[in-house]
Amino acid sequence: MRDTENVPLGENIAAYFKREVLPHAPDAWIDEEKSKIGYENTV
Repeated sequence: MRDTENVPLGENIAAYFKREVLPHAPDAWIDEEKSKIGYENTV
Protein backbone atom coordinates (compact mmCIF):
# COMPACT_ATOMS: atom_id res chain seq x y z
CA MET A 1 0.00 0.00 0.00
CA ARG A 2 1.22 3.52 -0.77
CA ASP A 3 0.17 6.80 0.75
CA THR A 4 1.64 10.26 1.05
CA GLU A 5 1.63 12.96 3.68
CA ASN A 6 2.30 16.67 3.25
CA VAL A 7 4.21 17.67 6.37
CA PRO A 8 4.42 21.41 7.13
CA LEU A 9 7.86 22.67 6.04
CA GLY A 10 9.02 23.72 9.53
CA GLU A 11 7.75 20.54 11.22
CA ASN A 12 9.96 17.69 12.39
CA ILE A 13 9.02 14.75 10.15
CA ALA A 14 9.46 12.09 12.84
CA ALA A 15 7.35 14.04 15.36
CA TYR A 16 4.62 14.65 12.77
CA PHE A 17 4.63 10.96 11.78
CA LYS A 18 4.35 9.82 15.38
CA ARG A 19 1.55 12.28 16.20
CA GLU A 20 -0.51 12.27 12.98
CA VAL A 21 0.06 8.92 11.27
CA LEU A 22 0.87 6.18 13.77
CA PRO A 23 -2.34 6.56 15.83
CA HIS A 24 -4.32 5.70 12.67
CA ALA A 25 -1.91 3.23 11.05
CA PRO A 26 0.34 1.65 13.70
CA ASP A 27 2.17 -0.47 11.10
CA ALA A 28 3.06 2.51 8.88
CA TRP A 29 6.68 3.28 8.03
CA ILE A 30 8.68 5.89 6.12
CA ASP A 31 10.79 5.02 3.06
CA GLU A 32 13.57 7.57 3.55
CA GLU A 33 14.83 7.05 -0.04
CA LYS A 34 11.56 8.45 -1.40
CA SER A 35 11.19 11.36 1.04
CA LYS A 36 11.34 14.83 -0.50
CA ILE A 37 11.68 18.20 1.18
CA GLY A 38 10.23 21.25 -0.51
CA TYR A 39 7.00 23.13 -0.86
CA GLU A 40 3.88 22.95 -2.95
CA ASN A 41 2.45 25.96 -4.74
CA THR A 42 -1.34 25.91 -4.30
CA VAL A 43 -2.18 29.04 -6.32
